[in-house]
Amino acid sequence: MAKILITYLQPIISNNLNNIFIYYESFSKELIKQGNHVLHFNMINEAFLKKNKYNKWIEEQTFKIKNYNPDLIITFNNRISESIIQATNCPIVLFEADLVNYFANKNLIKKYVDRYYAVTCFENYIPDFLNIGIKKENMILCHSATSVKAEKLEKINNISFIGSYFAPIQKKQSEKILSFGDKLYKMFLDFENSERGGGKSLRLQLLCTKIFT
Repeated sequence: MAKILITYLQPIISNNLNNIFIYYESFSKELIKQGNHVLHFNMINEAFLKKNKYNKWIEEQTFKIKNYNPDLIITFNNRISESIIQATNCPIVLFEADLVNYFANKNLIKKYVDRYYAVTCFENYIPDFLNIGIKKENMILCHSATSVKAEKLEKINNISFIGSYFAPIQKKQSEKILSFGDKLYKMFLDFENSERGGGKSLRLQLLCTKIFT
C-alpha cells in the first residue's frame, strides 16, 4: 500500500471542500481499490479568497502533508506549491486536466526536474511536456481509461451528449449543425417540452434560436 497525495485546483462547491469533481474523485477511488491510501489537497480554499490568510493556510496544510509523508504525489496541471515540494521527498507525477499551456508553476518543474514524471494519453502532447522541462525518460504514455461501469437500463429517450468546447464555434461546425436543420431543432424542442427537459435550458434555447433563425 502506498500513501498518495493528489493535488489540484477546483472551485469550492456548495461551500464544502469535500465536494470533489468527478474526475479527481473517480481517479482516487480506483487507487483506493488497489489498496492505496489517498489524501486530497485542493489548492483553493475559503482563505484563498482572503489573500492575507492564504499564506498561513498553505503553511498549515504543508505541515499536515509533511506529517502524512506521501510515497507519491500526483498533481493535475501542476497545481502544487513549492512549500509542499520542499516538505516531501517522493516522486511527483504530473497529469493533465488541461493543455500544458495552462499548467501552473512551470518554473518548479525545471527546478525539481529529477523528481518529476509526466503521464499523458496523447503521443502528440509529449513535445509539450519536454518543452516545460520533463525528461524524456520520465515521460509515460498510457491508454485512456475510465472508472465508469456500464449498466443495462431500459432506453426511454434518445440521448445526445452536449459537451463543453473551449473555443468559439467554427464555420465548419456551424455548417454541420445547420445541415441537420429543423430536425435537430425539433428534437431540442421536444426535449424542452418533456418532463425531463422542463423548459429550463434557457442558455441552450437561446443558442439554438440564434443558429436556426
